[in-house]
Amino acid sequence: PTILNVSAQKKGLELTLFERVMKIWGEKVSKMLTIQYRMHSTIMNWSSKEFYSSRMIADESVAQHLLKDLEHIKETRETKIPILLIDTCDCSMEEEEGPEGESKWNKGEVSAVFKHVRCLLLSGLKQQDIGIITPYNAQVSAIRLELHKLYPFIEIGSVDGFQGREKEAIVISMVRSNEPPHVIGFLSEDRRTNVAITRAKRHVAIIADSKTIQIHPFLSRMVSYFKKNGIVRSGLDYVENVDDEILSQEILEEEWIQNVEEDDKKAGPSKPRKDPKKARENRLAQERERKQKKEELDKIRQEKLEKQLEALANKENPESIIEFPSSLTSWERHIIHTACEKLGLNHTTTETSDGVRKVTVSRKLEKGPTKNIPLKKKQIKHEAEKESEEENDNEVDEEEKHRANRRKQRAR
Repeated sequence: PTILNVSAQKKGLELTLFERVMKIWGEKVSKMLTIQYRMHSTIMNWSSKEFYSSRMIADESVAQHLLKDLEHIKETRETKIPILLIDTCDCSMEEEEGPEGESKWNKGEVSAVFKHVRCLLLSGLKQQDIGIITPYNAQVSAIRLELHKLYPFIEIGSVDGFQGREKEAIVISMVRSNEPPHVIGFLSEDRRTNVAITRAKRHVAIIADSKTIQIHPFLSRMVSYFKKNGIVRSGLDYVENVDDEILSQEILEEEWIQNVEEDDKKAGPSKPRKDPKKARENRLAQERERKQKKEELDKIRQEKLEKQLEALANKENPESIIEFPSSLTSWERHIIHTACEKLGLNHTTTETSDGVRKVTVSRKLEKGPTKNIPLKKKQIKHEAEKESEEENDNEVDEEEKHRANRRKQRAR
C-alpha cells in the first residue's frame, strides 16, 4: 500500500495484514499459485526471479504469445518482441518540476510515449488494448494532454490505478532523469515497479534514463535483464523525424498501399487504376535513397564535429573554448557529449529563460608549476613608485640620524 505518513510507515503500517500473517505462520496459512495465465514468459521471468524465487511458471497458452499473434495485427518490429527498453540516457530528456512543484514530468518521455503508441496503433492494435503507466501525476496529466484528443480510449494512469488490471501492451514512463548524484524518488518502491511491468500480457516498453535509475540496485538489475533478454533503443530515435525514422518498414508499406487504394476510389472507374504493388516498390526505393543520403550527411556532420573537438583538445591550439549554436539537434548534442568524454574535454549545457539550449566545450586546465606571469603596465608602475617611496624614506631616516649626531656633539 501507499503510505503517505512517514512516521506510520516507520512503525510498520507499510506491511499488509497478509504479510504480517505470513511472517508469523508462513506456508501453514498460505499456498502460492505458481502458474500464471497472463504474461509472456520473458515478462514473467524477471518478476518471478525478483519476488518469487523463480517459482512462477507461465501456462503454455500464454508463455510465448506476442502482439503479432493477435487477429488483424501486422508483424512489425514492435509487435514481435515482448520487452523493450527505450533508453533516454544522454538524450537531453531531463525531468522537470510539475506546475505546482509537487510532482515531476518529462517532456522528452511524453514524446517517446506518443511515438511508440502510434507505432502500436499503426500495427493494428486497438486503443483499448494499450495502457500507459507512470508513477508521477504531473506526467499522467502531460501524457493525457498529448494523447487524449487523438486516442481517447487509451487508458493512462498511475501504478495504483492499474492495480489488478491487465492490457495487451503496457508503456511505462519512469520520468526521472537528472545529474549526479542521481535522485529517483518514488522509483525506489520496488513493488510498484513490479506491479507496473506485470500488467502487460504480450508487450511492455519501459522509457527510462538508465544512468539515473541504475543507482538503485533493483532497477539496475531490471535494466540488465531488459538488455540481455529484450531490445534496447536510444531515446533519440523517438524524438526527431518520427514518421521517417521510427515507423518500421512494414507500417510504412501498409500506409502507402492504403493511400493508393484511397486514391483509386477517388479516381473512379473511368480513370486507370494504379498498381499498389508497383507504387509500394517505388516509394520503398525513394525511402531507401532518402535514408542513404541522410546517413551520408549525418556521417559528414559527425566527422566535422569530432575534428573540431579534436583540434580544441590539441594543447598547441590557442583557442580553448567553443560555443556551439542553439540550433544543434539532440543527435548532435549526443555526438558532442560522446566525443568530449573520449577526449577529456569539459562540456556544459545551459538553458536560457526562453528555453534555448546552448552547448559550451572547453579544454581542461593543466595543473603544473606556477609560471612567472608578466606584470601589466599599471602593476609595473605601481611597483616602481613603491620602491621610490621606500628609497625616499631611507634617505629621510639617514638625514635624521645625521642631525641627531650633530646635536650630541654640540651638547658636549
